[in-house]
Amino acid sequence: MKVSLLRLPSLRKLELKRCNKVVLESVVDMTLLTELRLDDIRELTYLHEEFMQFLVSLKVLDLRFCDELLNLWVTRENVEKKECLPRNLEVLKIIKCDNLEKLPNELNNLTALRELTIVNCPKLVWFPEMGVPPMLRKLLAEGCQALECLPNDISRLEHLIIFDSTSLPTSGKLPTTLEMLTIFKGVHFESVSETILQEISKSLKSLSISGFPNPRTLLGSLRNFENLAYLEIDNCDRLESFLEGGLSAPNLSCLRICKCPILKSMPDQIQSLTSLTKLRIIDCPNLEFSHPKTKGDFPPNLTDLSIASCQKLMPLTEWSLHLLTSLRIVWISNVHPELVSFPDFPDNDEYYCGLPATLTSLSIERLQNLESLSSKGLQNLTSLKELHISKCPKLRSLPKDGLLATLSRLRIDDCPLLKQRLTCGSQDGIDQRQSPMFSISLHPFVAFDMLEQ
Repeated sequence: MKVSLLRLPSLRKLELKRCNKVVLESVVDMTLLTELRLDDIRELTYLHEEFMQFLVSLKVLDLRFCDELLNLWVTRENVEKKECLPRNLEVLKIIKCDNLEKLPNELNNLTALRELTIVNCPKLVWFPEMGVPPMLRKLLAEGCQALECLPNDISRLEHLIIFDSTSLPTSGKLPTTLEMLTIFKGVHFESVSETILQEISKSLKSLSISGFPNPRTLLGSLRNFENLAYLEIDNCDRLESFLEGGLSAPNLSCLRICKCPILKSMPDQIQSLTSLTKLRIIDCPNLEFSHPKTKGDFPPNLTDLSIASCQKLMPLTEWSLHLLTSLRIVWISNVHPELVSFPDFPDNDEYYCGLPATLTSLSIERLQNLESLSSKGLQNLTSLKELHISKCPKLRSLPKDGLLATLSRLRIDDCPLLKQRLTCGSQDGIDQRQSPMFSISLHPFVAFDMLEQ
């Protein structure tokens, strides 16, 4: 089929989607092209030499949903010309190419390549025999069920993200330069050992573990992770507790624990993690805090706290949040099912100190029996700017004494009883004198934006 040639000598970025490869072959003279994305190109089995000769400036190559792609480019001897390779390529992404069987041996000649992403390529079996480029810094392999193992020559890798049935390198070692390690569901767990983490302890800054049946021993190796700043533990259905001694990660700033159904307690001495500023605990239905009034389950310098679907936690009155004098953001969802008023601080509670006055944003969601907001519980929140209330089906009223004058945004979602009262003209707790401008939108939520003059 003869096609008219389209010359684009000044083109820097090209994206083709859902067309035949003939369209791709019609574009020529693109020596300044730096980004190329091909999405669902029919009949494309590989990039031809005639097309590749224009890719001398290419830095980003993104191939998606090219189901007939067998290889990136042809590798027959008569067309193996180094000048045809995209020598300046820095980022290569191959996503959902169902019939891709291999990566070309010339891949290691792409000396500028620093990021390689391979997602949902079920027929890809191994990496090239010649290895991967020496400058590769980030490798993501996901949904490549036939991929036997990662390459051994990743000595300078800094970011490694692996999902679904891939093993670690056959050498059993990870590069000591690694800063971020993410291991998600289906990875061959026998290839991940405590020793591996110990060997990369000095360089690792971010560690995410998901789908390990019980990572307790693995986490027990976190003794000398002096640079670890981010730790995520997700979907570990046999994790009941952490090893004694807690986590020795003095620079840990963010901790996420999600979907651990039998986890009963937080790590020992978590209050000693003075660098921890963000804590997120979600879907841990058997988690119980120790008594914060005597021991404490929150690091002292938290600025951002999120807790959801942890139904066994003690009442909010016993969390002692007032001790967290740096706390700015709080999100609470689906905890303490008996809660009727928020915050629920009885008048006779000798420990009552309320929520910290430093709060600027408060979100409460999915409190099934919540009927009202407590004026006393909110009265000291003199820094509060944002309040979000969502999915509280029994909530009937806002504080009788009105909302705080500092509040600049109030958003109410899916609270049908309160919505009914507002639409009938009763705006309990909303003092229009606080702000000359506000707007109300009842679908799909009720929102008040209070703007200062």
